[in-house]
Amino acid sequence: MNPEPDDLLRLRDCSNFAHSARHELLTPLSGLTMLLAAARDGGAHDNLARLLDQALTATERATRIVRACVEFVDADLPVSTMVAVDTGLVCAEAQAGLRASEPRFERAVVEVMAPLPTVHGDTGLLRRVFVSLLDNAVRYTREVPARVLVSAVPQGEAWRFEIADRGIGLSAEQRARVCGAFERLHAWDSIPGVGLSLATSRRVVVRHGGELGLRARDGGGTIAWFTLPRG
Repeated sequence: MNPEPDDLLRLRDCSNFAHSARHELLTPLSGLTMLLAAARDGGAHDNLARLLDQALTATERATRIVRACVEFVDADLPVSTMVAVDTGLVCAEAQAGLRASEPRFERAVVEVMAPLPTVHGDTGLLRRVFVSLLDNAVRYTREVPARVLVSAVPQGEAWRFEIADRGIGLSAEQRARVCGAFERLHAWDSIPGVGLSLATSRRVVVRHGGELGLRARDGGGTIAWFTLPRG
């Protein structure tokens, strides 16, 4: 039996993702192999320490890619635990987690413009969206400390959430491309990132019946926005 067109498209998407994931993983793993081989062959103590530091960095990068791939795939599953979610609380939890785990977030100022609404959805998945968008807002900022504005307004039958930064900004072409899987605008060495957080967040939001996108912010920076159904 031949697959239906939608099933075929889904299989092609899965195949493309698998090939991209393999390429992303092989980069740090190949480097790790060479570094460990060099360390095995010996050398000066200072050189050995440097090689081991680089090997550790490659291992951490590969680990982050694996975890991000799992989150990306899981985000395409149907949302089965729909409950009332206080997005204000979820946003606060996302901030707390980032401040505890990301040094660049310690001094960030996040201003919530008004109480955020309660929606129906999966708490853990929606928290992941806030973590991703807040992290990106601070990761690419030009301000010190970074200042991020979070807001939500009714838009028809949905709530429209916006997370605004004063970061480096994106061109229209970059905004259209950056939500794709493994789309990074900067080399890992300059701004570490797997390139899956926005793609995963978009999948989560779509599974909740909403949309996610980016737009330029007046005066510089970017606004990440997403919608969730009201009620």
